[in-house]
Amino acid sequence: MDNPEDCQLCCTTYDESKRRPRTLPCGHTYCTPCLGHLLKDECLCCPSCRALHPASTIERFPINVTLEALTRRLKSLENKIPIKDGTVRGKLKKHLDEQSRTVKSVIAHCHEIQSDRKVSSYLKLKSALECMLEKNHKTLEYLGQEEARVRAAQKEGAEERRRLKEVLDAAKNKDKSAISEAESQKKEVQAWMEKCHIPSNELEALYEVQEKLTGLMNEAVALTGDVIASSLPSANRENSATRENNATREPDLVININELRRLSQPIRRVVEAGQLVAVQEHQGHLRTSSITLNNGLLYLHCLKDCQTPNTHTLPVEEVLGSLDPSSTLVFLDLKWGDATRGRVHIRLSPDTALSQQFVLLCTGQRGASYLNTTLLKVVDKGSPGEWVVGGDYELNNGEGGAGLLPISEGTYRSSGKAGSVWAAWGLLDCGRAAQFTITTRDLDYDGQYPNVFGEVESGLEVVKAAVNHNIIREVTVVDCGVVLNR
Repeated sequence: MDNPEDCQLCCTTYDESKRRPRTLPCGHTYCTPCLGHLLKDECLCCPSCRALHPASTIERFPINVTLEALTRRLKSLENKIPIKDGTVRGKLKKHLDEQSRTVKSVIAHCHEIQSDRKVSSYLKLKSALECMLEKNHKTLEYLGQEEARVRAAQKEGAEERRRLKEVLDAAKNKDKSAISEAESQKKEVQAWMEKCHIPSNELEALYEVQEKLTGLMNEAVALTGDVIASSLPSANRENSATRENNATREPDLVININELRRLSQPIRRVVEAGQLVAVQEHQGHLRTSSITLNNGLLYLHCLKDCQTPNTHTLPVEEVLGSLDPSSTLVFLDLKWGDATRGRVHIRLSPDTALSQQFVLLCTGQRGASYLNTTLLKVVDKGSPGEWVVGGDYELNNGEGGAGLLPISEGTYRSSGKAGSVWAAWGLLDCGRAAQFTITTRDLDYDGQYPNVFGEVESGLEVVKAAVNHNIIREVTVVDCGVVLNR
């Protein structure tokens, strides 16, 4: 910067009346009229670094009194040195005055063009094109990764088909021998029936009664446990005791996602005993996600690299496929100090790339997750519009958190209310789309934050308490996941 006393946009010297210098939060300084032209839709984009600064008026940006003092000093020095027209300095001064008049006329013309929004439209178009190029590059990388996954899945599928064919061929051979054996057994039964003179319809009726009695006894055991089991025959008492005392899976209990949502008494006991998990095969090894019940809500927790033998299992894809993507409820458990302080429930809506990505990172379906990440920083602490940032699953220091999905503009809401969950444009533009923001105080003017994809449904007081903690990066997400039945 050769002339610090001049505005970089209009090349006019600062003064203490109309062209007072004002400094942006990013550190760059321009005169008041130029900043007034740049303020659009309660947001100002810095011409030097392209940083976005929310503001309703120019007065939000402070006067650079140091630069004003420097300008006064330079003017006073210039006035003290006499200038003679015949000297080289006098000729230069005259030439500079002429150039200054020319530049001012050009600036005036530029302001006329800018008033038509041509320059503003060009800058917006340029910024949008740069953003599209970067997103296109990320999309190509993502497609390359997906293509590699598809190839691996096709290879694995071919191997699985070969193995199933071998099993089917073996089963066919066994079926042939089983059919011949069944035929001989049938002949023996018919001979026995003729010998005992028992009509076939009476025998079938006896079989039906026996099956009904067996079903009723099993249901009674499942509903009342040892009380009914004590009155059953010894063989049934032994089976019931085995199921209860081994604290393992109930072999005859069939569990699918519909039965889980109905949450009958036998399935409730299995869930409360920690004997139901969702499983996923990821990169050649098994990952599990525990399913728990708390205050009537079924929770699917984040996937982890561990195995839980002797449990009932459901595929993670089947469990998550039952969710309503237009209104998914997720949760984050926050801890600081020596204790978990509470659970935060967030309702994700509408169905956008940002909300889908949030579900992926709460469940860990692609390996990465919000588990054990920390909150990163608090912005405008104690002021209206206060918000907190988190979600750097890569570096946990605010410099990482790349998006898992291509993030298009989509249909997002804007909100200035406390509890809004949103993504700042600055994070999306610099490749940190997985980081999220939660507003903890209402804005006191009509301004709104963009890209809102969720609302805190309960637990906002936990987030506010975390914001007031002395060291924000001590606040850790110790558990996360989704709610299945709400």
